[in-house]
Amino acid sequence: MADNKGSAELETGSDKDGWGQDVRDMHRLGKKEVDLGYCIGAMSNMGCRQEFTRNFGMISPSLVLCPKNSAYDVFVHFEANGGWSLGPAYLVSQVTIIYCNLGSDSVVHISEEVEDASLVVPRCMFWSFVYNVLLGIVMLIVMLFCIGPLENVVNSSVPYVLLFNNTGSPALSFVLNLVLFLLVYSGNVTALATSAREMWAFARDHGLPGSGWLGRMDRKWDIPFNAVYGCSAGCVILALIQLGSTLAFNIIVSLSVLGLMSTYMLSIGCVFLKRLKGEPLPFARWSLGRFGFAINGFALFYSAFLLGKHIQRT
Repeated sequence: MADNKGSAELETGSDKDGWGQDVRDMHRLGKKEVDLGYCIGAMSNMGCRQEFTRNFGMISPSLVLCPKNSAYDVFVHFEANGGWSLGPAYLVSQVTIIYCNLGSDSVVHISEEVEDASLVVPRCMFWSFVYNVLLGIVMLIVMLFCIGPLENVVNSSVPYVLLFNNTGSPALSFVLNLVLFLLVYSGNVTALATSAREMWAFARDHGLPGSGWLGRMDRKWDIPFNAVYGCSAGCVILALIQLGSTLAFNIIVSLSVLGLMSTYMLSIGCVFLKRLKGEPLPFARWSLGRFGFAINGFALFYSAFLLGKHIQRT
């Protein structure tokens, strides 16, 4: 919401599509708009603090109170209950991990409103991913030790509840479930804000049906309410599809993963090709440096592998 260099630079561009006017309007914010920006920022900060608290607030009681599985069961013993042999099951199961990464680029879609975006946005994407991977591995190991017999987990529709119930305290189990709910709620709020901004941007460029309505910006609050309503309606429709057929829901949602990996491959592939040819890249304030070529190459081929496996499984 605050003034930033990125927005200032955008103002120097062409206004033929109303882009410059939209950006300038973001700068003319009254008290209500600033207060709203503080509220959204406070929710994001609260979610970050909850994430940090959750990792240690769930790990500590689980390690102390839950009965433990053996190290052999956690690190050595493998089972494939989906009809695949161990090798293909291991490869196919990686596709599911993609869902954990959905939204890792969310900050890009609201970069117009991020101060010093050319430096802050890539830095946030990189370090938030590293932070969540490291703590996610720790939480995963703790969960495998404390979740109980594998057959109970496989037959349960909500395995994480088994982990909380294994603490032996109904009150603590309720608190841990509540913390998880608050984390999911905070994540959904920020995801809805990002999706709505992206839908509004597409509609502003007349790229969606009903762009005139979806691309309307509330000048009082500087929020695309119509895009928020549109995204919310889409979520409700998807939820209703799941009530009728879980298979149909999973097939539809799979399209988002295919689209995600395809666009990643396209953008990473262009950068990798320029690096491969030795062509200079545009100046960037934040860069992967000398590791960029190896990281881009690995990301490109791994994305292609996951995309192929996802199509095969679908």
